[in-house]
Amino acid sequence: MRRPRLFWRIYATYLIIVVLCTAAVGFYAVRSVRGFYVEHTERELQARAALVREQVLPAIVADTPEELEALVQRLGRASGTRITIIAADRPGAANGEVLGDSDSDPTEMENHAGRPEFVTALLGRPGVAIRYSETLRENMMYVAVPVTEDGRLTTVVRTAVP
Repeated sequence: MRRPRLFWRIYATYLIIVVLCTAAVGFYAVRSVRGFYVEHTERELQARAALVREQVLPAIVADTPEELEALVQRLGRASGTRITIIAADRPGAANGEVLGDSDSDPTEMENHAGRPEFVTALLGRPGVAIRYSETLRENMMYVAVPVTEDGRLTTVVRTAVP
């Protein structure tokens, strides 16, 4: 039986080392890029939510559901973002009740009181979650920011993108 030459032994060893190193670097690069993208998207959604909050606050204070719904749909189309207005502590609305949504009819949507981003926003800080949307049937990133009226948290603005 003939033995392999020294060259082929060294070649095979180096090939295995190169493949393993390339896989490790590729894995690290994918994780880094994904982390950067998630952080960037979160900041972008927070900025959009802050802008939407300022736009919808007059309609929320005036308690005009039709105007609020039309405004949310317009802003959602213009920004390419799903926008949801959720009641937190409002007279006449249950905690977690959807008041307006840019992609769905709020009267047909379930209560959002248990959504993690909403629960965090109730604590007075932005809430972030990445999860599957049953309504849109795809993974979404959600950012919810609190809306205060006279120093009292009454509503939450939630923005989302796939």
